[in-house]
Amino acid sequence: MKKLVALFALILAVLLLSNTPACAADNTEGEWELASDATVDGVTGPQNYKTYTLNLNMRGNKFIGRYTGNVAGNAHPNSIFTGETQMMGAKKVVSFQEYDMDYHVSYVGKEVAPNIYEGTWYSSNAESGSFRLQEKKK
Repeated sequence: MKKLVALFALILAVLLLSNTPACAADNTEGEWELASDATVDGVTGPQNYKTYTLNLNMRGNKFIGRYTGNVAGNAHPNSIFTGETQMMGAKKVVSFQEYDMDYHVSYVGKEVAPNIYEGTWYSSNAESGSFRLQEKKK
């Protein structure tokens, strides 16, 4: 059943991205850094964090991506990410999902600086923690 859910999520993500109207300026692809820990405390400093690089393909406010580079120590290196950003009043928020064959994580956060998001994650293994997602400097 979990494999079916992961497959459905991937198909849905591809359909959403392929049906999203976008102009050339709205389509971007780039590297982002995802840092996370296993404590829901809002602390986003570098201590106790695992940090990985993601390649995200953005189309308007929606994105899809995968881990890239060194994924040593990551139990789910083949995960697929799907998500979007939205304006909630004057604040920009991000919500995205990480899917693997037997693993699912939900991330929700807010923009704390341009292209830097902080928030909380919860997994299908009943784990949780804090995260920071930021665009890598070029």
